[in-house]
Amino acid sequence: MLLKLGEFTAASGTTLPYRIDCSSLDKSDLECIAEVIRPYLDPYGKVVSVSKDSKPFANIFKHWVTRNSKTLLLVDTVWVTGQSMRKTAERYMSTQKFNDWQGVVLFARSRTPMYVRPFMMALY
Repeated sequence: MLLKLGEFTAASGTTLPYRIDCSSLDKSDLECIAEVIRPYLDPYGKVVSVSKDSKPFANIFKHWVTRNSKTLLLVDTVWVTGQSMRKTAERYMSTQKFNDWQGVVLFARSRTPMYVRPFMMALY
């Protein structure tokens, strides 16, 4: 089940009225979504999964890595505040040789910056 009613606490500490459980999406769902998002991305040289839940989605984007690109692609399942993605970006930008980063999420529960591409916006 993709959506589960009830009070849930996001990684950011935000209390949410329902949970988006992306583990219900299978590989073909994730591949389709990645194909839809891909044209909107700049070339990237490395893909990083922000959370363990986003690894299957992130692995799909590894097929399109552009050698010598200095842009990092961060992949997550659900954007609430962006705190997890920003922390991951800070960690990689300070230790790796990347000039820039961009992000992809399956669902965004709040507005994302222009450099983070959600597949769908969700209310709350």
